[in-house]
Amino acid sequence: MPDFFLAEHLAAKLGLSQKELSDFEARGVIRRVVKNGRTYYSSQDFYRLKGVLHFMRSKGLSVEAARAWVEGAAERSLQHPSGTNWRGDVRARRSVEQSG
Repeated sequence: MPDFFLAEHLAAKLGLSQKELSDFEARGVIRRVVKNGRTYYSSQDFYRLKGVLHFMRSKGLSVEAARAWVEGAAERSLQHPSGTNWRGDVRARRSVEQSG
């Protein structure tokens, strides 16, 4: 998977028009990068938008609700089975290792 997609390629992969892509950007779901006069979106934007579209289409959620669900799922995926956050667990372990 490429790190960045041209706007027209991202729109085509997700079955969206340029206008729809702009609407998702205006709502804060994705953020463009302009380089040499061309608009690009990151692979992270691709997966976020793909998830938002999935929940909008399959569950009938609004953009905002689908975005909250996708962002919550990403945060939940970082949860350790013990209930702690993976990132926090790693930081705590590093802190202990460095102090010991």
